[in-house]
Amino acid sequence: LKQHYCFEGNHTVKYFGGKSYSRNGLQQDCQFLEREIVGQEGNVPETVAMLRSVIITFRHGDRSTLYGDFSGQITDCTPFRDSDRCAFSDYTDLVNSNSFDTFIVSDANLAKFQLVPHPASCTKGNLTAEGALQLLKLGNFLREQYTNVGFFTEKVNGGLSGFEWNLKVYSSLYARTFQSAIAFISSFIFPMRNFFSKAYVNASDNEQFCFSELCKCRALPLMEKVYSQTRTSFFENAFGNKTMLNLKRVLNVLQIKNLKDPLHFLDVVRGRYLCRRLPLPCYNGTCVKYADVKEMNTLVSARDYMMFNDFSQGPSLFRRLMVAQSTGILYSIQNHIEALLRASSKSKYVHIFSGHDITLRPLLFVLGLDHTEPPHYASRLVVEIYQRNWYKSHNLNLYFRLLYNGEDRTNELSFCTNRLFNNILCPVDYLMYFIKSQLLQVANVTTLDAICDANLGIL
Repeated sequence: LKQHYCFEGNHTVKYFGGKSYSRNGLQQDCQFLEREIVGQEGNVPETVAMLRSVIITFRHGDRSTLYGDFSGQITDCTPFRDSDRCAFSDYTDLVNSNSFDTFIVSDANLAKFQLVPHPASCTKGNLTAEGALQLLKLGNFLREQYTNVGFFTEKVNGGLSGFEWNLKVYSSLYARTFQSAIAFISSFIFPMRNFFSKAYVNASDNEQFCFSELCKCRALPLMEKVYSQTRTSFFENAFGNKTMLNLKRVLNVLQIKNLKDPLHFLDVVRGRYLCRRLPLPCYNGTCVKYADVKEMNTLVSARDYMMFNDFSQGPSLFRRLMVAQSTGILYSIQNHIEALLRASSKSKYVHIFSGHDITLRPLLFVLGLDHTEPPHYASRLVVEIYQRNWYKSHNLNLYFRLLYNGEDRTNELSFCTNRLFNNILCPVDYLMYFIKSQLLQVANVTTLDAICDANLGIL
């Protein structure tokens, strides 16, 4: 697909109704398609190490809000720019083509979802056309990054014997994550289909991608419920009555019942107004201002950090929740590395997880990476696994990098600080040791059962 980038460095993005907001704020909030994707993925010289595997976990693209009655509220989610409307039409044609249809095989539990979102309508919690294009654009970017460093190649040690490719794609059981996975595959994997006979999209019945008994946690639903019930009172206690009154003021403007938390406010404001490029709402002479959005976004991040680091009664519920929710992806990474150690030196791995903000959030917290909550649409966490001594297949010598939204964060990992090879790569042994021996210690426990016993989880 030909991509169109029409944003020429203007300092503001013009909105309907004459409103304008700073470019950086809205680009970050909504990930508008005119925003250039940048990143350091794959930029390790081949002379240093050979890329053997990439594990990509991303949040779905732009969606409509989860709250409120949609009748008469938002009538149009058509892409804003002509070029993006054309790109979505081309994308729809591609996904509906015979060649793509024969390449994609989806789990039966995902078959109920359409492959692409509606080009114009807005429906509660569902992906927009621009949301699909965000993942298509990300897939294009990452494919180019990895092609440029020789990851997608048929050559092995100068010969033409070819690699054995291990491709796995997972999506949670939501239309927005499935359609995001399809969009990403269409630009990241499908153009390289000579390497892959099929792309299977596997279903995960949970947002944390836990596939084994080792990460099953029967207390999670109760812990999540208690967290959602207590976070608003924590917000009021942490930031005071004045801030809480301001929250109630802006929530009242939205005129949606049962909204209590700043996360509710941010979800509605982005899904109905900001990311639709519409003016912020007013009601009875009171208006939501962009300063309110910035303030609530900052305070949500601050609240979650405070809750994670609250040891007033031992490790907090939120800290234990984050550890329990992180085990699915982290145990998959552990299994991934162990499989790579057993595999032929001619094998390469690509694993993709299409998830949610609550998929990324636990990983960022337990790994100790500063970030803004919630992770924006199409946020990505990438683990790259490299092999040194490429021509000595008997000595795999594996290293890794971890990148969040294109930024190399490897040196910020406590178990990698000052341990990097060539100031770039961290030995996978340190990551494996963290997952096996240190992860549960983040919650001051030695077994997952100590968190996940239904009677202990909320204590």
